[in-house]
Amino acid sequence: MAKATVESLLEAVQSLPPRDVERFEDRFGEWRRGTATDQHLITVVHRGLRAVDDARLRKLITRSEEGTLSEGEWEEYRSLARKAEQLNLERVRALAELSRRWAQPVEAVMEKIGWKSRANGS
Repeated sequence: MAKATVESLLEAVQSLPPRDVERFEDRFGEWRRGTATDQHLITVVHRGLRAVDDARLRKLITRSEEGTLSEGEWEEYRSLARKAEQLNLERVRALAELSRRWAQPVEAVMEKIGWKSRANGS
C-alpha cells in the first residue's frame, strides 16, 4: 500500500458524498481527541477567532441586527459565523474530553484552566 500524503488524503475526503464527509469528520475528531495530550486539549479550549475576524464578525453582527448588510457582507457574515461555530464545537468537545479524563465536572475544569465561555468563538 502506498504511503498516503496530506494531499492524497484531502483529495480522497473531498471526493466523498457530504454524509460520508460528516462521518469522516466525526471519526477523525474522535481519533484526534483520543490521541491528544491534555495540554493540546487545553490549547484547543482556549482557541478562538483571530482578532481581525472577531472584530469583523462583531461589526457584521451589528449591521445584521440593523438590517443593513449588503449581499457580500451577508456571505462574509455567514462564513465567519460558521467558522466561529466550528471553533466553539471543537472547544466544547475538548473541554468535555478534559472533564472525562480528569473525572471532574465541566465547571471545575473550566475554572482550573481559566476558560470563559464566549458567545461568538472569539
